[in-house]
Amino acid sequence: MTAKLPRIAISNWVHDEVIARLKAVGDVDANRRRVPWSARELIARSEHADALLAFMPDRIDATFLGRCRRLKVVACALKGFDNFDVEARTDAGVWVTIAPDLLTNPTAELAVGLAIALARHVREGDALMRSGAFKGWRPVFYGKGLDQSVVTIVGMGAVGRAIAARLAGFGCRILGVDLGRDMPDGVTAADFDAALAASDYLIVAVPLTAGTFHLIGREALKREARRAAGQYRARLGGRRDGGGGRARVRRARRLCRRRLRDGGLGAGEPAARCRSAAVVTSIDAVHAASRLGGRPRAP
Repeated sequence: MTAKLPRIAISNWVHDEVIARLKAVGDVDANRRRVPWSARELIARSEHADALLAFMPDRIDATFLGRCRRLKVVACALKGFDNFDVEARTDAGVWVTIAPDLLTNPTAELAVGLAIALARHVREGDALMRSGAFKGWRPVFYGKGLDQSVVTIVGMGAVGRAIAARLAGFGCRILGVDLGRDMPDGVTAADFDAALAASDYLIVAVPLTAGTFHLIGREALKREARRAAGQYRARLGGRRDGGGGRARVRRARRLCRRRLRDGGLGAGEPAARCRSAAVVTSIDAVHAASRLGGRPRAP
């Protein structure tokens, strides 16, 4: 008599190769849509499952486990697990697995890509080309590239180190902020306030904790707004420019206030609402108007 195969539920779309591999060992019920199952459908599909392959949109708690008593393992296809109640699963005797190094390199690549896009106004240039308004070269979209700039990475764990390794070839000075941790080659340890004051680019690569929530807040951005104004005046060499420069400085200050008027940027913000993620913010964005010739844009 053939043994009954374990039932495996897959809550979100995956590649065919994944399904084929799992079908070799179980009876697979896979979501083939590009949208996640609703909470109700997730329970309905998992009630008779032995294993669940879960993703970021899913929430596994005591209520879910109370309905899905056959479940033996939840395999999380992600690094973080804030939305998975580990204690409830332990009490229910359900195994939990994660992929701790799944997104280290992709996150680092995206962080460097965002820094380059901010430095070289890729988004603005692309929008201009697509608008049909491009009439040839004009003296706009000047930017401070990564070369000869100062980049601060807050958090020198696996993601922070991967970012530093990828920045090594761009000719920038890299500061690392992470008390008690040795810095890799090419990275200089720095105090948070000193690094913030010296930075052209700031990359936050920290876990979500009470200490990192809104790590970059109003006070930090106020300091950068003052620095931006000072740097702009320094570039003018004390010259008057008909009020245009002062207007740009005022716009830069308004940008700072607008970007963080709800409290700040840090590991708790939507762009980094996971156990470990990298958020890049260009300090130069607050005074990019002097190079861009227009309103600076938040990333």
